[in-house]
Amino acid sequence: MKAVIMLLGIISLCCSAAAQGPDSIIVSNAVLHYSVQGQGQPILLLSGGPGNSADQLSALAQRLATANRCILFEQRGTGSSLTIPLDSTTINLDQAMQDVTLLLSQLGIGKVTILGHSWGAMLAMSYAIKHPDAVAKLILIGQDRWICQGMV
Repeated sequence: MKAVIMLLGIISLCCSAAAQGPDSIIVSNAVLHYSVQGQGQPILLLSGGPGNSADQLSALAQRLATANRCILFEQRGTGSSLTIPLDSTTINLDQAMQDVTLLLSQLGIGKVTILGHSWGAMLAMSYAIKHPDAVAKLILIGQDRWICQGMV
C-alpha cells in the first residue's frame, strides 16, 4: 500500500513538472507554485498552517496589489505545491526558508517585505533573522500563538 501511495505521488509530481509554467519552480523533490499580482514594491505573503493554502491571503493580496507587487507562495504540501516525501524531511523550517530564498531568486527580488500570517509569521521572523539583508519590512499577523506555544 505504501508503495502504491508513493508511486501515485511520483506520477502526480511528474505530471505537474510537465505542466510547469511561469508560476512554478521545480526542484529535485518538489513543485512549488506561486502567483504574482500588481506592480511596485514586492510583498511576499506567507500563509498560516502549516498546511494552509495561500488562497487564505488572496483577498488581502488583491487589495495590496493596487500599489505593490504581491507574491502569494504555496509552501510545500499546501495548495498546488507538491513534495515527495511529505514528511518532516521536506516540511520543516530550514526547508521553508530555503524555498523562500529560491523563490526570491527566481523572481529577481533582492529585498522584500514579508507579510506572514500565523505559521507564515513564524517563517517570516525566522527568515528575517537568517537573511536580514533580504528583508525590507515584516508584517506579522497572528504570530503570538506561535511565540506563546514556544514559551509554555
